[in-house]
Amino acid sequence: MTVTAHPRPTEAPPAYAGAETPAAKIRRFRFGLRLKFLLFVSIALVAIGLVFGWAFSRQLDLTLRREFQKRGETLVRGLAANSWLDLYSGDKARLVRLVAGALEEPDVIAVAIHDAGKKVDARAERIAGALLPAASVAPKAIEVHSRTIATGPILAFVAPIRLQASAEPGGAAAGAADPFALLEPATGPKPTDVLGSAEVVFGLAGVERQIGEVQRTTTIVTAVIVAMGIVLIVLLSRVFITPIERIAFLARCIAEGDRTCVAEVERTDELGELADAFNTMTATLRSQEDELRRMNVGLEQKVRERTMDLEVKQQSILAANVELERASRLKSEFLANMSHELRTPLNAVNGFSELLLEQKHGELTVRQKRYVDNILSSGRHLLQLINDILDLAKIEAGRVDVRWEVFSLRHVIETAVSVIQPVAQKKGLEVEVRFDPAVDRVEL
Repeated sequence: MTVTAHPRPTEAPPAYAGAETPAAKIRRFRFGLRLKFLLFVSIALVAIGLVFGWAFSRQLDLTLRREFQKRGETLVRGLAANSWLDLYSGDKARLVRLVAGALEEPDVIAVAIHDAGKKVDARAERIAGALLPAASVAPKAIEVHSRTIATGPILAFVAPIRLQASAEPGGAAAGAADPFALLEPATGPKPTDVLGSAEVVFGLAGVERQIGEVQRTTTIVTAVIVAMGIVLIVLLSRVFITPIERIAFLARCIAEGDRTCVAEVERTDELGELADAFNTMTATLRSQEDELRRMNVGLEQKVRERTMDLEVKQQSILAANVELERASRLKSEFLANMSHELRTPLNAVNGFSELLLEQKHGELTVRQKRYVDNILSSGRHLLQLINDILDLAKIEAGRVDVRWEVFSLRHVIETAVSVIQPVAQKKGLEVEVRFDPAVDRVEL
């Protein structure tokens, strides 16, 4: 009926500096929930036992004292009722027998009958000095006096002795002859007069001893019950707390990354289900970690392959960049050489065209002049294109500054038309240009 946690026979995780050993962890848990449970329930049991014992002893004490007082009042009332006639007639011998009989009652240590003058007519004592002083024995009703003497606490019950109703003229036996009527003078005592008092003194030593025995018995029984409760609590803690501690230890192992811990389930209650759930969770985590590990291995392999491909591509790109730089350098050299090679004949063509237009060696017809003018315009345009190509090379080299300039859009269009018009005429096409007079100078 226990749940134990132990590692599987696999490679243990590495120990870190400052990490607790499993035994230390279990001890720490034992000084946690187990100690709290034992202290709380033990204190509760002890408190309940003490309260129960005190309440039981208190109730028993009150019950015994109440019964004792009722017994004392009954005894002193009976003594007063039985002694009124003897006290009234002055029969001291009978009074002595009455007090002697009352002294035979248990716990009675002194008995006395006083007359109306507080004088003792009959007395019997087991302990001297137990009777009340003469000034305290003239009650009008039953009185209880508690005091302490050398032998211990005592209770003195004092009751008044009155004439009974049968001695009263015209009383309950009305119409019957009163046997004491001839003995009573006309001025004798009336039924309401107090003839004296009866005193019965009880020693409380026996009651105190009985109460003490009951208290000791109650204390022993309470202690036994508390001890049995503590033993039961210890057993219950072994049944319930120990599995919880081991499951908590298993949870801590899982939290620290050790997935090799498992719990041996040997019970079918909720704790067994909890341990089984932890085992399932641990197995799931372990399988997920294995799957993640396999995925990581595959990802690492893919990353390595991808890195190798990127390195190969990077080498190819570097080689292509080198080749492009070489081609760009060759292009720049070609353009530079070609510009010189092309501009030399173009300058010659443009120069001769200008000489023809000057007509220094003869007059030109209108058509010839127009043709020479087209040749010169085309040559200049071609020269401008060559210069633009050189400018592109300079732009690539970063040696050209771009700035805003104002130029004639009409002139640019006319130059372009003069270049393409011969080609269009050969193909039988006609080029027509229309200008808006408001659009001429633009900034670009």
